[in-house]
Amino acid sequence: MGVLVKQLLPLKLINESNKVETLVNQVIGGVAKGTLAPGDRLPNERDVARITGVSRATVREAFSALQILGVIVRKTGKGSYIAAFRDPTKLAERTSALLSQDPYEIWLAREVFEPALSEMIVRGATEDHLAMVECALLSLKKAVEKERWEEYFEADHRFHSALVKCAKNKRVTEVMEQLLEGMDNVLFQAVKRFYFLSDKRNIVRSVRAHEQLYRALLRRDVEEYKVAIHEHFKDLKETIEYYE
Repeated sequence: MGVLVKQLLPLKLINESNKVETLVNQVIGGVAKGTLAPGDRLPNERDVARITGVSRATVREAFSALQILGVIVRKTGKGSYIAAFRDPTKLAERTSALLSQDPYEIWLAREVFEPALSEMIVRGATEDHLAMVECALLSLKKAVEKERWEEYFEADHRFHSALVKCAKNKRVTEVMEQLLEGMDNVLFQAVKRFYFLSDKRNIVRSVRAHEQLYRALLRRDVEEYKVAIHEHFKDLKETIEYYE
């Protein structure tokens, strides 16, 4: 029990397009074959990424999926361990359903999409739009203050949805809502909970970023808004990909 399984874990270089699902199945396969046993400690994320040739973000998404499936237990600062569960052969259907969408891929689309709308958003914002953005911001800050994370995620969704409505373009709004809904799935929520919410500094940075976006919108300052939205996504990317 509690053995480091760097040498035991049957990790291989991943070339498939669905890297998250492939990595998840490698770990599940190790359990099914008896290579991995309850209590065995997985290699750290950096080693898994190096061995398999995937990004740290992919490893984190895969580990989060394994945690949701009950295959591993993660302990902050101590690593990830194989959990005790009955029949790994019955996980295939649950795995497929869980990984039907790639939330990180959706997040990358947002990283391109939202900054590109900066001028449309700032120029198009009406007083009603500003009121919606402010309401979402106040809800987000209140949720953080009370540490109600479900409310925080919901307020974050409403904040970005309200920003895009400022562009006053129906098609843009439809695309953005699809992206935001994709990021509401259980897998990405798990990634954010384990990596983002585990450090209070991330919360402080997030609130500050949302406040900066709102202030830029109030001032009708396109350049300030562009800087704020780029910094917001830069902060998120650093948190999701490079958290130690």
